[in-house]
Amino acid sequence: MKNYLILASVVSGAMMCSLNVGCTAEEGSTDDLDVEETAASELALTSDYMVGDWTHLPTGYQCVVGARKFFESAFGVSFPRMPDHWTGDCADLGACHLWLDAEPDPALWEKMSEGYPSTYDLIVYPPHGANPYGHVAIVDHVEGGEIYVMDTNYAEDEQRSTMPHTVSWPEYGWYRLRSLSGGGATGGGGDLCAGRVDGLYCGADGSTLHRCSGGHASIEQDCGSGCEVMPPGTNDRCADDAGASHDCSGLANGLYCGADGATLYRCSGGSASVEAVCASGCEVMPSGTNDRCW
Repeated sequence: MKNYLILASVVSGAMMCSLNVGCTAEEGSTDDLDVEETAASELALTSDYMVGDWTHLPTGYQCVVGARKFFESAFGVSFPRMPDHWTGDCADLGACHLWLDAEPDPALWEKMSEGYPSTYDLIVYPPHGANPYGHVAIVDHVEGGEIYVMDTNYAEDEQRSTMPHTVSWPEYGWYRLRSLSGGGATGGGGDLCAGRVDGLYCGADGSTLHRCSGGHASIEQDCGSGCEVMPPGTNDRCADDAGASHDCSGLANGLYCGADGATLYRCSGGSASVEAVCASGCEVMPSGTNDRCW
């Protein structure tokens, strides 16, 4: 579910979001941007859907320090401190140095800027507007082509985000831990099924539907029109299946599993209606017996 992250007040009767992001890097820095001097008036999306485990993401830090502490605690890896000088339009101690001249160890991190990032990728943003520091965050998931992240200090308050959200300007790119590359159903961004009940889940690429079973993932379907994240307790589904129905032609009245293996339809008089979305899949029963959710 998409919401709007509101970081400012009502302006001319319309709620606007001022992205007061002046993210310096290190503890003890006094170079924070004045909140009153940063103005973007842009809306950021938030999502109720969360893929990653953010137990190790701290609060009370600038964005780079928060991200560094997360990776040190969760994965036992780190990345450089930001230099105390300007590089182009990137200010001293700015997060933007991570992309320009303070890159993480290439033996541990793969630098990427094409396609979509995956869960736990370290994503770097350039300076923007009155913010010469840029921003750094950690990817949670990709939904509908939008990149949702977790971070600290996004709203100039040094607090960690409470839910995944977008960043309102384009990224430089992202770094992927080589230890995560090629693992899991998310295309390299960690294990999609860790800690999840069995069912269907959208992958971090936003276009693949995965089935989780016993903590392991398999590809259920490639979604041509994108993958739709459903409310908790309901299987995710391909967007092009959202309006799909079941062909009840020639079928007796009763309950039948849909082609997606997760939707139970009721056929009545040759017409179909959704009876239930099965969290653990739909079980096809012998002829003459209603199909059912597992």
